[in-house]
Amino acid sequence: MRFAKALGYSGFPQFKRALIEYYKIYLNPAVRIERYIDNTSDAKLTYQAITKKEIDYLKESIQTINENTFKSAVKAICNTENLYIFGTGSNEPLASHLAYRLSRFSLKVNLISVSGRNLFEKLIRIQNEDLIIVYSFYKPSVDFRRVMQISKEAGCRTILITDSHIPTMIRDASIVLFAKRGPFGSFHSPLVPMAITNALIIGTANRLGKRAIESLALLGKMRKKYYRNEEILR
Repeated sequence: MRFAKALGYSGFPQFKRALIEYYKIYLNPAVRIERYIDNTSDAKLTYQAITKKEIDYLKESIQTINENTFKSAVKAICNTENLYIFGTGSNEPLASHLAYRLSRFSLKVNLISVSGRNLFEKLIRIQNEDLIIVYSFYKPSVDFRRVMQISKEAGCRTILITDSHIPTMIRDASIVLFAKRGPFGSFHSPLVPMAITNALIIGTANRLGKRAIESLALLGKMRKKYYRNEEILR
């Protein structure tokens, strides 16, 4: 309270409200892209310069993601009965890509890309032996907190892919795959989390081995048999 008053606020509640409003503006999408451009000279707003910066973030992710943690994530994916993948907004393409690829290995995958009240429709079947992969960045959203709380109450494990180490984000996650995507409050591309996603796909295929290969082979046979027959009928 003394600290808040020293900054000119009447007390801690007013200081807290002001801080919340500040970060609402600071993390606004328009402000983030504007900040990215303002902090980058025109000479560095070239494809080469921008891509080199992304490569630096990728290199940094190699140092921050522990290999044993990554292997634990792959093992959890392969050993689960039902897999749920949660990602909304800009994270939906990441979740959708992972769900699409893993389902081709004959894994039981459920994509959750809805929010609000519709979220509960997707979560009512979650059980202890299931696994949830969650994409969440910056700060814990309302839907993120709901997913983590429901999974915790159900006793199922969670894999969190994030760029935040704050306790409210990671405390309920079973496995955390953490990697920075760039400076806090700036515009970020999905390149780093996509690299993590692709690593999980390849790692899962490798661990499943023959099962993954046979599933993809079966998919190819089904396409050849039924899709070509449809073309002939047309």
